[in-house]
Amino acid sequence: MKINKIVSNQGNDCEIRSEEGDILGSVNKDTWATNFFNRKWGNLHLKNESLLKLKSKNIENILDELGNFADENNYNLLEYQCNVSDFSLIPTIEEMGFRLVDSKILFLTKIEKPLSHRYLPKIGGIIVPDDNDLESILDLTNLSFTNNPGFKSRFKNRKYFSQEDTKRYYTTWVKNNFKNENTLFAVIKHKNKVISQLSLRPSGFEQEIRLYRAMFPAVRPEFRGHKTHLALTSFLYDQVKENIFFLDSTTQLTNFSILKNNIRAQRSLKSITLIFYRT
Repeated sequence: MKINKIVSNQGNDCEIRSEEGDILGSVNKDTWATNFFNRKWGNLHLKNESLLKLKSKNIENILDELGNFADENNYNLLEYQCNVSDFSLIPTIEEMGFRLVDSKILFLTKIEKPLSHRYLPKIGGIIVPDDNDLESILDLTNLSFTNNPGFKSRFKNRKYFSQEDTKRYYTTWVKNNFKNENTLFAVIKHKNKVISQLSLRPSGFEQEIRLYRAMFPAVRPEFRGHKTHLALTSFLYDQVKENIFFLDSTTQLTNFSILKNNIRAQRSLKSITLIFYRT
């Protein structure tokens, strides 16, 4: 099989195309991750519908070409996100040196505000936080994500990231989300301390209806059981402009309690993605 290799972006990106010009796969530099983690970071993209029509040997040759390009151009890490519908590609990418590091499972819920039940906080009060609350929000973020052994994430994998990397990543993510003018952020404060937090952020459309992603749900351990997430959710729903919208509740396969809650609430399973790294 004849393929064409196209290198661009000052030698940082590579596309493999079929003889007919269809893109079969690519390696692309992730500029943000490269700068943030101070290592050359790339993303492997595969056009799976086109690839899976090919013979196994041709698929292997294409992936070898992309892997060799990454090595020759000094990529320290390649990331590949595989939808489980493309499960048959996993043995081949594992032969390239990719290893499973994380997962994403996306549940969708159609929210009709006039029909949704409202919950009030059982403790403390809900506010829209300002800059004076940011330090307390970051403390809760590090408690719930960075320093929580029960929270599993690829960004906590010490084979790839230091403790300082992990803390910087979650701190920066929350700060950027907090400062984004499109983000709806709410916290519950008790005795002048943030004890629970949640945010919603627009992330496109589903069936031509606005889609919001729920982000950074966290509660201090001593206040679990007070259903703070339900009160925060009710408050944020009131801040959403649309009367009907979709809610993206993305979590990880390792987050078993959240998975059970999503299933119990009869939310719609949209996709399951497995995340791989190659160093």
